[in-house]
Amino acid sequence: MAVVRLGALCELDSATTRQANFRVSEYAVLDDGTEVVLHAERGLSVMVHGSAGVWEHMTVAGLERDVLTVVLPDDAEESGDEHPWAWLVSLLERAGVNETVEHIREVPYEVRIGPDVTSRLGRNDG
Repeated sequence: MAVVRLGALCELDSATTRQANFRVSEYAVLDDGTEVVLHAERGLSVMVHGSAGVWEHMTVAGLERDVLTVVLPDDAEESGDEHPWAWLVSLLERAGVNETVEHIREVPYEVRIGPDVTSRLGRNDG
């Protein structure tokens, strides 16, 4: 089995008029089409002040940037790495997938926004 794609999934956890809370998980897609969740313990919140609700202030592009910030390694500014590659390889090993850091650095990385979120964002895609 080889990893052909990595990604992060952002799903709605809870929402009010002024705040939305999201769960963020990272996954790997294998060459047989299997999707393996690597971890699901991260998240983010968006809060707004003023008369407009939280959904009027959010865009798909903005949320994708926030998700990428959430999955950045803690030492990203020092290391220059976009992702904690060695940690992701260790999570893959726990799932029974043997990969190298060199290989997973080369596979595409995507951010997916869950359907509950995209339906609330409407046409805010800027």
